[in-house]
Amino acid sequence: METNCAAAKLSMSLGNLASLVLGALVVRRQAALGRLRHLELSLELTTDAQNSACVHTLLQEVHAAKGLVKLVLRGSRSTGSKLPKAAALDRGPVAASLKQLQFEFVDELVEDHLLPFVSEHLATLEIVQTKSNHATLTALLASAPRLRKLGCHMLDNMMTLRGCPSLTSLHLFVDFQDGDQGSRRLAGVEAYLRVATWQLTRLKLEFAKQQDQADVVDLVLALGGTRASLRPSTLRCLALDFSPADLRVRIGYLPPLQLRPLAAVLHRLPDLRHLNLGGAPSDAFLDAIDPQVLPKLVKLQVYSPHGCTHEWFHTEAVTGVFRRNPRLHLVVESCGCDSVGDEDDSDYESCAACAKDCCPDEFWEDTCTAAFFSHPDAEPCDWVEIHREGAIVSQSMQVKV
Repeated sequence: METNCAAAKLSMSLGNLASLVLGALVVRRQAALGRLRHLELSLELTTDAQNSACVHTLLQEVHAAKGLVKLVLRGSRSTGSKLPKAAALDRGPVAASLKQLQFEFVDELVEDHLLPFVSEHLATLEIVQTKSNHATLTALLASAPRLRKLGCHMLDNMMTLRGCPSLTSLHLFVDFQDGDQGSRRLAGVEAYLRVATWQLTRLKLEFAKQQDQADVVDLVLALGGTRASLRPSTLRCLALDFSPADLRVRIGYLPPLQLRPLAAVLHRLPDLRHLNLGGAPSDAFLDAIDPQVLPKLVKLQVYSPHGCTHEWFHTEAVTGVFRRNPRLHLVVESCGCDSVGDEDDSDYESCAACAKDCCPDEFWEDTCTAAFFSHPDAEPCDWVEIHREGAIVSQSMQVKV
């Protein structure tokens, strides 16, 4: 694949055998030209490519590329067939350069490629995202001196990450597993979270499926740290995500199970500024939002409860939040009203709350994301981005309390 046009960024989607061969040649040529810094490969392997050593050959060309700063590798297969190994390429050592690595390939590629990528670029890696929970991965990541942002599943021996002082942002995919290994992994994650809030400033817990209530409670309670510790939490942003694990939570039919234990540990998170519940809040949780507990909170993001957002918005639970927290911005996703529809339909029923016409209709009819706040527009705000039209949400409105 001869060309003298050097690319700084290269993105390819490869599937069949011919495209894998061509992809390997393209990567080799662009690496040789010396400008390649950002590489993205997506493999959707077809039947003829399932057993091809070209997959390994392609990735070995990636290994040999010098000067890469960002590498994104994704892949899947249509069958359970194994990929054969290919002979290693010998083109001399590659100096550490990668700052960002996203590796989401099939499991048998992890040991041959993910672990070498991490170890070879350990000195420069700052951002890592992976679906692997390989037994040796945690220790490798913990020894990365510049690692500041990690997205991963529940790993073995997560407490080892305490040895990575630069790590301040964690996106954890929570997927509880049965058996002894699953129990050990869960215990290790809980132990790590109890001390991680002294180090992390951003944490997102993404729940892969509906979970047993006891496991959920223990995991969330771990965010409160240990009772013996006098060290304050450094956590500034906390997010829960339930999609697509439980659509009943996301669309507001059920408040998340996590809210009760979370409310119990909020007082242990005094530095929290942004809180995203990932679902509809219960009235009891809203009652727990108080500046005496969370003095720095400026954003609470929720999903609208099922029914009428307008009616819910005027309940005491919501208006009370604004009275107690004049600096707070409430961001509500999927606003709407079940009664909104065509008035000519035989089954149409008007909504008493919406009929009052006390708020602009666009907040309730368009399933939009809207922000509400009670401070005067002219008053200095701790979250100025929310007031830039269209920057964060589709609608924003000052609330009179």
